[in-house]
Amino acid sequence: MRSLAPSLIIIGLLVTTTACTAEPTPSTDTDLEKVAGSLTELFEQQLEHESDPFVIDVLERAIESGSITQSDYDAAHAMYDRCMSDLGHELNYERRKNGTLAETGPFPDSQDELDAFSDDAEGCAGQLAPIESLFTIQNGNPELLADPETQVVRCLADRGLTPDSYDEDAFRSDLDELAESPFPFDVNSPEAQECFENAGLGIQVEP
Repeated sequence: MRSLAPSLIIIGLLVTTTACTAEPTPSTDTDLEKVAGSLTELFEQQLEHESDPFVIDVLERAIESGSITQSDYDAAHAMYDRCMSDLGHELNYERRKNGTLAETGPFPDSQDELDAFSDDAEGCAGQLAPIESLFTIQNGNPELLADPETQVVRCLADRGLTPDSYDEDAFRSDLDELAESPFPFDVNSPEAQECFENAGLGIQVEP
């Protein structure tokens, strides 16, 4: 967990475009870069570098149908949860609007225990990580934008939380200057949280 200001909590940056090793594809939409030309192309990129049989099966089905199903995502998450449970971590989850599951605890208290927990989570996420990354892009980033900040800014404007003039520079500035002035929108609102989650960002402000 990384804090940028006393009242701002950056929960984490989820794996999004990093699951696919190909370079972003240039876009004709005002020169914005995209992670791929289409979802199918994105699945094919991941398949080229994948060795896990379960993930390969999911990707081959997704390439044929055009999308990763909720049931395939849930199966990958169940594998992760079983692995964590076998290591002594009994976790609770909350379903996000984009269909993914977020851990809600309980989490370790000490830093040493938290480091061990993180190592266990990384070791258990071999199947879940690439599938969750692609599933999040599929459901929350239909334009396949490579820059999460651009995705957030567009999402906030689409939901009427910010004016069209609110751009990536303004968003970064608000993050840097939160200690002196708040965001011009409710960061903790369901609409804003959905924008962050869809871009793979976890941002919350404590009261």
